[in-house]
Amino acid sequence: MAHTPPPTWLGSRARLESVDARRLERARSLVGAMTLEEKLPFLHQHSPGLERLGIGPFSTGTEALHGVAWRGPAVTYPPPVGLAASWDPVLLEAIGTQIAREVRAHHGHEQPASLNVWAPVVNALRHPLWGRTEEGLSEDPLLNAQLGTAIARGLRGEGETWSTVPTLKHFLAYSNETDRAATSSSMPPRVLHEYELPGFEEPLASGAAGAVMLAYNLVDGVPAHLSPLVNSHLRALVADPDLLFVVSDAGAPTNLITIQDVAADLTEAVAAMLRAGVDSFTDHGEDSEPTIRAAREALERGLLEERHVDQAVVRQLVARARTGEFDDAAPSLPRFAQAEAIALSEEAASRSAVLLHHQHGTLPARPGERIAVLGHLGGTVLRDWYSGELIDPVPLAEALMAGHDGPVVHAPCLDVVALHEGQFTLRRRRDGVLCVGPMPSGAEHSEPVTFEVIDHGLDIISLRDRGTGRLLAPDAAGYLRTEAERVGGWIVQETFRRMREADGTVRLQHVGTGRWVRREHRSGKLLLGGHDPLQSTRWTWQVMSSRRDQARDAIEGADLVIVVAGNDPHVHGRETEDRAMLSLMNPDVELLELLADLPAGARSTLLILSSYSYDLAGHAGTADAVIWSSHAGARLGPALSSLLLGRKEFSGRLAQAWVTEESLADILEYDVISSASTYLYGQEASFPFGHGLSLEPTRWTQPAPRRSPTGAHFSVTLTREAQLPAYEVVQVYASAGQEQYPDGVGTVPVRRLVATEVVEVPARGARQVEIEVPLSRCALWCERTGNFVEPTGPVRFHLARSAQNIVATAVV
Repeated sequence: MAHTPPPTWLGSRARLESVDARRLERARSLVGAMTLEEKLPFLHQHSPGLERLGIGPFSTGTEALHGVAWRGPAVTYPPPVGLAASWDPVLLEAIGTQIAREVRAHHGHEQPASLNVWAPVVNALRHPLWGRTEEGLSEDPLLNAQLGTAIARGLRGEGETWSTVPTLKHFLAYSNETDRAATSSSMPPRVLHEYELPGFEEPLASGAAGAVMLAYNLVDGVPAHLSPLVNSHLRALVADPDLLFVVSDAGAPTNLITIQDVAADLTEAVAAMLRAGVDSFTDHGEDSEPTIRAAREALERGLLEERHVDQAVVRQLVARARTGEFDDAAPSLPRFAQAEAIALSEEAASRSAVLLHHQHGTLPARPGERIAVLGHLGGTVLRDWYSGELIDPVPLAEALMAGHDGPVVHAPCLDVVALHEGQFTLRRRRDGVLCVGPMPSGAEHSEPVTFEVIDHGLDIISLRDRGTGRLLAPDAAGYLRTEAERVGGWIVQETFRRMREADGTVRLQHVGTGRWVRREHRSGKLLLGGHDPLQSTRWTWQVMSSRRDQARDAIEGADLVIVVAGNDPHVHGRETEDRAMLSLMNPDVELLELLADLPAGARSTLLILSSYSYDLAGHAGTADAVIWSSHAGARLGPALSSLLLGRKEFSGRLAQAWVTEESLADILEYDVISSASTYLYGQEASFPFGHGLSLEPTRWTQPAPRRSPTGAHFSVTLTREAQLPAYEVVQVYASAGQEQYPDGVGTVPVRRLVATEVVEVPARGARQVEIEVPLSRCALWCERTGNFVEPTGPVRFHLARSAQNIVATAVV
């Protein structure tokens, strides 16, 4: 495929800096001094280095999606889907900077963190059922490219020495999880160039990122790990092809053999990937020998040339050189300051919360009034798969109790149950194993157990022991204990499927293994049995305290009721698992239904803490106010309480529309044009792209659109009469008829974001905003010409608060 330059509506073009020219020369010289056997180990994720040439050991990949992950306590920021709701490249770059500084601190540990960080994710949020939605930024290609570049720029740092080498994930056309390594994304040329590529093009062409990770899936029948676009397009975006370091996703060479069936053996797979431009193989854990052996055999069989190995090693060494690894003196970089980073994480959490609906002056809470917080998510702070261990997490209810001058009551609203088999009650032995039935002579002491039922919806539950506060999960031998601190892990161990029988009894199936819970004969110990439900234990499910009763008790006498709904990031949508539906789960709906019985004068708020959007269907107006926040890290509680108590103004805006269930295309339909998916092509939404309210709105006055030499220019005055400052997101959209483009373009966007600016408006003050919109932002891909084309006739530019809330229009 011939190389096509990135669209002119993206900002930067790469140029070879003298420092990178020196790094390239040094890397090529080092590789030229190596024997073949010395080069081969560099191909694997875990390289031993080469002491003879002064090259130390190296491993790719520190997970740093929204903070340093998997390395103990670390400052955790809102996940990207939350950060993107700020729409603010300046904020996201500052967060990237802080993450890079903490990575550098971990790089100095005994087990050093790699300075090749696997972030940001720049796959567009094409479909809201994607299980990894929390990892992405936006459904819009321009906003996605700008925000992804901002994070990468912060991770890269300023100056000649890079703080870290950001790795853009995941190339290409990857936004479904179920059977992800077996599915193929159909990618028409227009969708490819207008929608999929910009998120990768801008960070690479601007020099903000230095690496790319490839995706699990196939694209038009070709594994992404063999995509011709790696060499023909991505490497043409940087000043020299060897300035781009390309890493595989986990298990890629093996997947080519076992799932995708495009290679006969590992030798063919490794050879094909090296020829396609892959430089580092993430496979077989820390065992590099299979990769080395396959590459050696590929050379012997003539499937590879040594130059392919040389290129891969050069690209790794250049990436390492950019971080100062081979400099004579250690780089002088700003040190990590934890207190500063924590303060930034709280600011980000408050800036990313979105007020979706507000009426009757419901918020903020009044001084001295009684607040009831309903739902277990109001009393905890959850992590996701790519979070670090949270530092001093503060839940919402705790923050409200500390910050409000009136009473605050929190009801977890979790059913409390005891489980019985016949006349025997489930008990916990001294060693922690659960048991039931008559105890044999000499058995250890045990005591009855009651559980709080964390109902995730769709009959998936977790059981928390009220005595220990820990969750039920199997140990290595399959016996059930209540020792898990939280739901988590690559394969979640703390969730069970509840199957109700006609007589009211319940069977439990462990979700992670598919095995059913049963009582072991004689010992009475609970363990995971087989896959036949008829061989499992049937439990009498005694509800000792219901979530509805707990909610009603908390509501009594409350002036403001806050229902906290949402998801656990490890359940019903996560890596390897797409969501089943957009609806709120039944436990949350049950609490919402109680709001209909609130006494006169009481006000209500639905606060959704989630990894993704919902179709609220008939529930959008059930509460007087609706707020959305991501699981925003350790400072979630103080950040949200500052908004609910009126100490900060809401400023978040949706970077992904909240669409209706009926408007969804199939999750494997990647052609957003023909399927009319995303706001660009008129997808129906309950809350549109760019939407977000303020408690005291900023006035937009004197909008003055005019034509400019390059396109259009807007000026507008933003004025606040409130006592709090606010961040406003000024948005400009464009629309043009199909007739304004040359033949061969086809369907044009209904409306398309072409410019945006985030502005802080002072309390009782004003700001004048000037936005220049180049006409090139309206360019569309023309398959007939094989390039982008600009409109030849009038374009309507819209100054707007959201894609559906237009303030002023100019025809250019």
